[in-house]
Amino acid sequence: MHSLQNTTPTAITRRIGIALTIFMAALLMSTAPGFAAPKRSADWYIKHGVSIASPTNSAPISFLGMNGQPKGVLIDVWVKWSEKTGIPVRFRFERWAKTLELVANGECDFHGGLFINDERITYLDFSTPLHELESALIVSRKNDTDVQTIYNNYTIGVLDKGHTEYFLRTNKKNLKIIKFPTDGDVAQALFLGQIQAAAGDHPILGYEIGKKGKGHELVVKEILFKHSLHAAVAKGNSTLLALIDEGLANITPAEYKNITNHWFVFHAENIDWFQYGFIAVTILFIATMIAIFIGRSKAGLYSEE
Repeated sequence: MHSLQNTTPTAITRRIGIALTIFMAALLMSTAPGFAAPKRSADWYIKHGVSIASPTNSAPISFLGMNGQPKGVLIDVWVKWSEKTGIPVRFRFERWAKTLELVANGECDFHGGLFINDERITYLDFSTPLHELESALIVSRKNDTDVQTIYNNYTIGVLDKGHTEYFLRTNKKNLKIIKFPTDGDVAQALFLGQIQAAAGDHPILGYEIGKKGKGHELVVKEILFKHSLHAAVAKGNSTLLALIDEGLANITPAEYKNITNHWFVFHAENIDWFQYGFIAVTILFIATMIAIFIGRSKAGLYSEE
């Protein structure tokens, strides 16, 4: 006769508890940053293509156009990369913080472009550089003051889990920071008075503020850093990283230039047009006077003859 000792309610409860603990541990491992993505061969990626995590509302870097089509400088880079490698690309657009999770847990094959920092290198591996980008501290003209007052007294809006948040958190102490899910939300909060300053990728914040017709009210107080964007794969996915770097190396400098020129134009506001106009008028005036002087000299010679 078999003993019923191991089938008592207490034993059954204990077994259920152990099973639930194992299940929850597996679930947490599968969703935590750094969970290993499935191992795939280069041939698999060539045949099935790759999915690229991209942030929404990050124009002109990455965004969905009015017709729902992916647009932006990094989108064009990856379309060109696809042409070079023959590997089809699919873009998945999410809020910034979600794009990091998608790559870390293997839902997307790689991230379309982000900065490197000490936190991200624990669960991501990075490609060769893609494009340089500046991050800036920005205020509206009505809140303009010196930089130290801004850091000491102002509430600063940043993109949640963006590199600028990490930079401020590790380089500036005792700041009052509010995190927002998108750069568009940061820009909106700045002009609603919910924050007194904003910090983030300069062209993206500039675009969002300009889109609201507030570009003339923008003051860039300080460039925080200028770093390169990189693609990123889940930690240890060396096969895909090699394919990414190989394809990027085959994009020529002229092709990169055509892409960036399409999205980034020369900023006329950075030129002192009065100064250049004054110089041009002065040169024209001097040239005219010289011509008059030469003309009169020749006329004097003819009259003497």
